[in-house]
Amino acid sequence: SGNWLSRPQRYRWVFIDFHDPRMCTQEGFIRYVLSQLQLTVKRDCNLSVFMDMIGENLRSPTVILLDEVQVGFEAPDLGDSFWWGLRSLGTHLTEGRLGFVLASQKSPAEMRNHFGAPSPFFNIFGHTLHLGPLTRDEASELIHSSRQPFEERDVDWILEKSGCWPALVQILCQARLNAYFDGSEGDNWKDEALAAMTPYRYLLDL
Repeated sequence: SGNWLSRPQRYRWVFIDFHDPRMCTQEGFIRYVLSQLQLTVKRDCNLSVFMDMIGENLRSPTVILLDEVQVGFEAPDLGDSFWWGLRSLGTHLTEGRLGFVLASQKSPAEMRNHFGAPSPFFNIFGHTLHLGPLTRDEASELIHSSRQPFEERDVDWILEKSGCWPALVQILCQARLNAYFDGSEGDNWKDEALAAMTPYRYLLDL
């Protein structure tokens, strides 16, 4: 872990999954971020209050990870003012202490064209990385990092069905672990595992 950040213990990380419907409202997003940063959540959690609180109280380098951000851009409650507000926080209101990382199915340029989001928000992202699946050996290593050993036939099934995409590997592994802990026998867990990965099946077509 570590030599790519100077003093990594200083950093604070906030993970936002826009598949969580609570993150697709301004109030839900604001309350969650403030709570993760251990800032007092006021009763009136509007965008202006949020920007003031972050701008005045953020002392440590902080990164907000925006996963499935294309879902956020489609959320009616997260309009232009919201994204402009995040851009302002990231560019000058926090004196360089706040950054964003986006994860999405589309590049920032594609999202700008598709959703019509304000282009200046995307202009703060200088680097785009295209991530693919793990190699079979890497995916196998990820599976074997579990404290609960997996049977090799289950490992082979997970590798096959996941296409070695790390998100799918983790979903299928979690389903297998749940079956272990529940004392379930047989292969019923596989149906639940495949159902759980349904929202992410697009990865298998990439």
